[in-house]
Amino acid sequence: MKYEVDYPKKILKRDFLPLSPEIRKKIKKLIEDKIAANPFKVGKPLSGKLKGYRSLRTRDCRIVYRINIAEHKIIPASVGYRKNVYDKTPLDLL
Repeated sequence: MKYEVDYPKKILKRDFLPLSPEIRKKIKKLIEDKIAANPFKVGKPLSGKLKGYRSLRTRDCRIVYRINIAEHKIIPASVGYRKNVYDKTPLDLL
């Protein structure tokens, strides 16, 4: 069963708007098709202050997300280029 994707408004504004429309479309498709289909298989688990989150790499961008098993949801926590995606992730969203 596919997971539902719950985009926090803060992520849409902070992370998606600065990206080009083409990259934005590719990332949303990747989240909704690949991650939502099997979130445990595609992303790698993160450690340290990001324990409990997973990351998926796509070319120059990274998608950091959390899995809510109880509600069967994927919550993107940060999307962006590798150089700064982990700095803005995701403690300010908690």
